[in-house]
Amino acid sequence: MPSGDTAQADAAQDERLAIDLDPPAKQWPSIIGASESSFSPTDLQRTTRAELGLVVDKPIILSGHQTEFWHAGILAKHLAGQRLATRQGAHLAWLAVDQDAPAALPIRYPSLQDGVLTEARWGPNLPADVPTGMLDPIRDWPDVPIDAATPEIAASFAELREALGRHTDAPSLAEQIEHARSELLGLDGMTVSAAAFARTTLFDRIVAAMREDPSACVSAYNAAVRAHPEGRLRELDAEPGREELPLWHVAPGAPRVGVRADQLSALDAGQLAPKALLMTGIARLALCDVFIHGLGGRDYDPAMQAWLDGWLLPTMPGEALAPAVIATATVRVPLDVPEPPTKDQVKAAAALARRAKDDPAAVGDGERAAEKQRLVNAMRDAKEQKDKAASDELFKAMKALAAEHQSANAEAIQSIANDADRLAKAHAGRDLAHDRTWPAVFLGDAVLGELRDAIVRAFEAD
Repeated sequence: MPSGDTAQADAAQDERLAIDLDPPAKQWPSIIGASESSFSPTDLQRTTRAELGLVVDKPIILSGHQTEFWHAGILAKHLAGQRLATRQGAHLAWLAVDQDAPAALPIRYPSLQDGVLTEARWGPNLPADVPTGMLDPIRDWPDVPIDAATPEIAASFAELREALGRHTDAPSLAEQIEHARSELLGLDGMTVSAAAFARTTLFDRIVAAMREDPSACVSAYNAAVRAHPEGRLRELDAEPGREELPLWHVAPGAPRVGVRADQLSALDAGQLAPKALLMTGIARLALCDVFIHGLGGRDYDPAMQAWLDGWLLPTMPGEALAPAVIATATVRVPLDVPEPPTKDQVKAAAALARRAKDDPAAVGDGERAAEKQRLVNAMRDAKEQKDKAASDELFKAMKALAAEHQSANAEAIQSIANDADRLAKAHAGRDLAHDRTWPAVFLGDAVLGELRDAIVRAFEAD
């Protein structure tokens, strides 16, 4: 039986790192099924994979995410995919969602300011709604911040900036980020761009079906969304003749915009990109033999399947969506920060700050505190005697004393207010210290190794 110290250490480790694979990893090899020797893709799969530069002679394990510096929950998808690919003689590919706007830039990081853990941002502010795949790489990244919460995070920043600098010749910001992140996290496997789907025969076929009968596409989409509210998806506008399609129009340097049925014929087909459900549907239909979702994909995937079952797949006999599995992880960045104050301490500090504005005693001003008490007593006596004139004069005196106090003790009052604000921020740091969504590049080699080892053990479990 473990000692108390060992049990506490195990509990701390469990709290810091946990993986979630659904179904259990030992079942994944049977889900992919096909080995290299028996692998037999359909003509649609073979053509689409070749058009995107993917292998056609091995099963493909596919996952993906937006082109950003994502957290360990996303990294777990990549690591689990790599492990499965290695075991099954398959090929790992990563789908870069580069038709999405860069919501995670500037990069958020844990900062320590005046001893308080806070969230800060590093990197350039980018144009709103312009996809990362439509932006040029950034050549001049800012200097490494000096307020990182730990020396290890500061060192990670230096490595991050150097890695980004090695890829300033990338075709786009999306590819610059993908290359830098893969280097820092030691990732392999081919990356395929979601924006590149537009050059496939399958995408042309789907767009043609939308053009021919947009109402059928949108009606099936909306029915699927209503049937699966757990996906928290918005229905498409079904205005006849102007139906909102599950497509983006993307162009270099320009914000992405939605596409309506009456616009489709006038747009350059090469500048169309799939929205989320269509992107995932194409990926599972033609690009892979197992798709690894995270928590978000788990929630919206049933709606996607229902949509394609009700609209596209009936026109494609013999084709089916590849099976999907779930992988995620909770891994926290090691942060050695002071113990945050309790809620009661924060409440008491806030109450003192409010009191200090009007009470000289709160800042140790005994003389004015005594004068305030004298005026309070006199005011009470005047009210009891119903002496309105005296009450009015005393009220004016109290207002004058309050103004005098706030002027004479301004520095002390502000100091108390600052202390209350600092405690409130420090308390908020409690959640930041346990945040699972800090970029994985800040985890450090030791923690990243623990995550990799945990995923390997999951596949080896009896």
